Amino acid sequence: MPDPERRQGSALAGMALMALANAWFPVSDAILQDLAKRYPVLQISWARYLFFFLITMLLVMAWRRERLALRSARLPLHVLRGLVMMTSSILFIAGLSFLPLADAVAILFLGPLVVVALSGAMLGEKPDWFCWTAVICGFAGTLLIVRPGFGGLGAAALLTIAAAVLWAVQQILARKLSTTERAVTGVFYSSLVGLAALSLVVPLQWTPPTPIDWGLMFVTGFVAAIGHWGVLKAIELAPISILAPFSYSVMPSAVLIGYFVFGQVPDPVMLLGALIVCASGLAVGYRERAGRGG
Repeated sequence: MPDPERRQGSALAGMALMALANAWFPVSDAILQDLAKRYPVLQISWARYLFFFLITMLLVMAWRRERLALRSARLPLHVLRGLVMMTSSILFIAGLSFLPLADAVAILFLGPLVVVALSGAMLGEKPDWFCWTAVICGFAGTLLIVRPGFGGLGAAALLTIAAAVLWAVQQILARKLSTTERAVTGVFYSSLVGLAALSLVVPLQWTPPTPIDWGLMFVTGFVAAIGHWGVLKAIELAPISILAPFSYSVMPSAVLIGYFVFGQVPDPVMLLGALIVCASGLAVGYRERAGRGG
């Protein structure tokens, strides 16, 4: 296969993987918001990282090739990314404790915009007007879906804004690491660093969980492990500025989960927003397939 066709195929695979990985996250967000009503934020974060790490280890042990990939000469960058990712997660869960889920998710979607803005300065990538337009349209579609009440941005909203910025920074760091490291390496060290750091402080805030809540915490860790693995693999396959619009695939997933699980019927404005979100990602995919940009 010629190099241009191989690059286009790799980029398209990365887009699809990014969309699928992000479709997992609404499940975790809804559970985290429920758990935050009964347990300290640090405890919830620790439990999520515990199961995140254990599931990652099971996946790694299943394949010898993946075990070999754990060797890295860039441990300081892995540790930095793990700490940034952990802090973003804690801030987001803290925001969920006070904000409606829709408001928190909408604010978190500032992240892809920050990724595109930083990809030029930190990575040397040059997102063009088409990428910017697609990302902005996707964000506008997200606002149509959730219609958050931004009447007064309090401390909780500021926590979530900080989480969005840090999430973008850790994706930029993941892109830097992807030049020499495999996705499994990033997932392993991010989960290990988060678990180790939180284990030092979680005894200070501990409420014994019920068996059901232990199960819910396991689900959040499972979603995190599979979702982040997919995101990092997508970053290996395509430029991060091209992948940014596909982060919005979380919103159509949230609409479907709300309808089939909770009986929340989406109204026409919400459906319009979901259509815009999907169209923004598909437009970038079509352009990549046609070979007109990237």
